[in-house]
Amino acid sequence: MELKVIHSASSVSVIRGWETGNTTMDGAALRRTCIGLIVSVLIHVVTESPIGSTTINCVSASSTIDLGPVDEGYSGDVELVSDIPAGTIVTLEQNTYPEHLQFLELNFEPGDTTATVRTKKPLDAEAEIFFTNDRVLQYILLCNDDLKYNNSRRLIINDINDNSPVFDKTFYSQTVSESLSVSTEVLRVTAVDADSTPEFNLLTYTYTPETADFSLTNSGAFILMRRLNYSVVPKYNFIVTARDIGGNNDTTSVEIIVDIDDLNPFFNHSLYQAAVPENQVGVLSEIKPEPIKAQDGDTGINMTITYSITSVSPAEYQANFNIDANTGALSVVTSFDREEMVSSEISVNIKAAQTDDPLKTADAVVSVTVEDVNDNAPEFDQSIYNVSHLVNSLANNITDLDKNIPTIRVSIMDDDNDNKPEFSSSSCDSSILVKDAEKRKVLLTLRATDKDIGNNSLITYSFSEGDSPLLALDSKTGEVTLTSDLADVTEDTTLVQTAEATDHGKPPLSATALVVANIRINSSEGVAFLSSSYNFSLKENQNPGVTVGQVLASAGSDLYEVSYELRTHKDLFSINGSGTIFTTKQLDREEQEWYILEVEAVDTRTPPTSAVALVRIQVEDVNEPPEFSSDDYEASVFSISPYKTPVIQVKASDPDVGDSSRLVYSLPAGNSFFELESSSGLLFVVSAAGLGGINVTMKVKATDPHGLSATSRVKVVVQGSSDVTFISLNKPVNIVEEKTPELEEALGKTLGWTVNITQVWSSDGEESRMLRASVKTLVSLVAFDDDGAVEPQEVAKKLQSESEEVRAALAKVLGNDVQFEVETEKEPPGSSSDPTVLIVLGVLLGLVSVVLVLTLSVFKRKMQQNEERRRSISLQLEM
Repeated sequence: MELKVIHSASSVSVIRGWETGNTTMDGAALRRTCIGLIVSVLIHVVTESPIGSTTINCVSASSTIDLGPVDEGYSGDVELVSDIPAGTIVTLEQNTYPEHLQFLELNFEPGDTTATVRTKKPLDAEAEIFFTNDRVLQYILLCNDDLKYNNSRRLIINDINDNSPVFDKTFYSQTVSESLSVSTEVLRVTAVDADSTPEFNLLTYTYTPETADFSLTNSGAFILMRRLNYSVVPKYNFIVTARDIGGNNDTTSVEIIVDIDDLNPFFNHSLYQAAVPENQVGVLSEIKPEPIKAQDGDTGINMTITYSITSVSPAEYQANFNIDANTGALSVVTSFDREEMVSSEISVNIKAAQTDDPLKTADAVVSVTVEDVNDNAPEFDQSIYNVSHLVNSLANNITDLDKNIPTIRVSIMDDDNDNKPEFSSSSCDSSILVKDAEKRKVLLTLRATDKDIGNNSLITYSFSEGDSPLLALDSKTGEVTLTSDLADVTEDTTLVQTAEATDHGKPPLSATALVVANIRINSSEGVAFLSSSYNFSLKENQNPGVTVGQVLASAGSDLYEVSYELRTHKDLFSINGSGTIFTTKQLDREEQEWYILEVEAVDTRTPPTSAVALVRIQVEDVNEPPEFSSDDYEASVFSISPYKTPVIQVKASDPDVGDSSRLVYSLPAGNSFFELESSSGLLFVVSAAGLGGINVTMKVKATDPHGLSATSRVKVVVQGSSDVTFISLNKPVNIVEEKTPELEEALGKTLGWTVNITQVWSSDGEESRMLRASVKTLVSLVAFDDDGAVEPQEVAKKLQSESEEVRAALAKVLGNDVQFEVETEKEPPGSSSDPTVLIVLGVLLGLVSVVLVLTLSVFKRKMQQNEERRRSISLQLEM
């Protein structure tokens, strides 16, 4: 360690005093100075040099001194302060940020002429105490606690790359479907670097072992690059490394499990129960045992589910229900009348289907009970009753001396409460100046009438939300009065209450009207809207003239009238004198979803006053059918193309916002040659064997989540195998399959053509892909130039003439030990012309021929023996 001694000013002055013979300093001062000198020397021997040496100013305002910069992690002296006047007390204080002092302390004793600011703990640029982009510790040195003469300091700290990235998980796992579309994000890993400098916390991600099936982006996302195959690789295990610019790193484990999407979705329960009161519409909120929910049966795939109603029993109530295709929420859209129903129980059969495969479904039943509501008044069985009684009779058996027996007819009339009260106006307003207000003053009187008679026509008035603190409503007279003299009202106020008129029928019927009371401080009033903004909505594609909504403004006095005018979108909307807004044209949500209108209200004052309100109008979506980008598609494929070979991708779009990504593609039933991926519209080969030279035309269908669909035609030209060239490689099938894109590129660059590999298979037809001592993989390929497919003979000739260049190109992909040969025409596994089959048939035919020849020879010899025996017997008889 280098010894560095920095003398304080007081120590130097003592030495100079001795040198000049000036020894006027007393003994105490001399001892303090010597002790300070010794302490300074010891501190600097231990901690090396301070970051800076300064002097303190205790007589006038001083400027801020910057110290550093110094790397984070530093421990030791920060500042050596000298020239402290005798008798001065120096203290370390905060400068704006008290948190900064947690890193610093002051070494000073009263009477010292020097002081040292040093660290209490290592400096940290990542500490959460810096509220600006600069990492600066700020503090003040005060003389005798006098803020007038503060000595400000700024210690600049350099951030160093001293933190490693850290993953938020030590293990990531994701299950994906084998049918997952290419370019889809499968999994995302996340690591964070605590360094504050952007250059130091910028991370790069890598993974091992690498595979062509996935790529890993700099943001930590695993992207699918090739279609997954459960039978080839059912599970992937990777180690992911996050590394910063300095090489600091952290690792995590990733597991990606491939699943076959072969299970149907399922409901959590097969039977759900719900109840709905008659005369009520809306979502069925209380469904037992729990809300309706279905999920994908394949663990980890969790394909999106759509819900629909398949049937309702009794069928006459089919239109009364609707189910949200996305959430499964069941709702009543047309209310029921329990008195007209034979049974209160209704069964709603619902279905859940996967969006990627509409044939994968699950079923459940919702039993809905319609509850009775007391919505009918009692009825007499007849409207007139006749009663006969003896006049002046006092008992059952009393005789009238006059013998007059008149008949009294009593008519009992029953009035149904079938009319609700009606207000004379739907809204009533009044204005009053505060200076004119007094308690119980009548502002206005409501008037409502009921066409019924008797008690049914009696009306009681009330505010539906209870009395206002400033307004009262007389229940019998309908008078709206003030509850105080309004002395507490200090600004213009508009009170809005909903008045309700209720009759005395059973059940009671009611009507409402709006009550607006304008309380003004002075008479300089103006027109004002009841709300500064309004929100309305309407369905798209409706005919012009549809009512959007109503705005309402008040002039503040009954003496003035209010008129309305649109300031924006006059070409699409209109407004009448009552503030009701109408459409003048059909609106299309796909063109524009929101319209912001400015509505101006003007009164009849002189001069007139005006006010403006904003009206937000949302155009709601109405389901429209999807559309294909083309009415006809055309593609070609070879008859020897293997299963899952892509042919063409059809594309449809849904004009409804957000629905295009949820279209389901399908082919008519019975097509065994091709399949269509339901989510992406990718057409691929199932088996094209035997279709060489044939044009296959099929219809494709795109269906939106609400059942609307569109169709298009696809023509596939199936080419025979006459344009195919065959080569063999000394590498296992799985290695060759994995490197197919790289092989196509390498062969194409070497031969100068575009090369497509159509199939890869083992020469012995076995499924095993293990590396054996002798392995031979066959590859079929087609080469194309600007004029089309190149003749196989020409391709084979060029492969042989440029064999060294071809082998060198293949070595870059498959390794230096790769060998290839041009083969004569080979049939892929499963072909009817398999050589093994022909050999077996030939051997069997030969054996049959040999057996037939031997049988004929034996039969002929026995015939000859019988003839000779017959002749011998004949000769004996003649003798």
